[in-house]
Amino acid sequence: MEHGMMQRAFQEKTDSGISKTVNLPKEATHADVHNAYMLALSDDKFGAPIKGLTVYRDQSREEQVLTTQEYSDKEIENAQEMLEDVGFEVIEGGDE
Repeated sequence: MEHGMMQRAFQEKTDSGISKTVNLPKEATHADVHNAYMLALSDDKFGAPIKGLTVYRDQSREEQVLTTQEYSDKEIENAQEMLEDVGFEVIEGGDE
């Protein structure tokens, strides 16, 4: 909610449209999605309505780029091998 309100404040002073992606957990309900849109579009909130909004619920697609899901070491190893097989260099990294 705080981030959405900040976006609305910026939108009020910006001619170009500001878009927002709301990433919701898998457990999100219809009410959560409704609340995200109402925050973005409502006329009775501070600032201007957000001109572009995307709502994404985790694991709502069979495959996705970003996830909060935990993977086993074997699943990670298999993914790395698949990337290497198609020509990507996989570099081991930490929290750098």
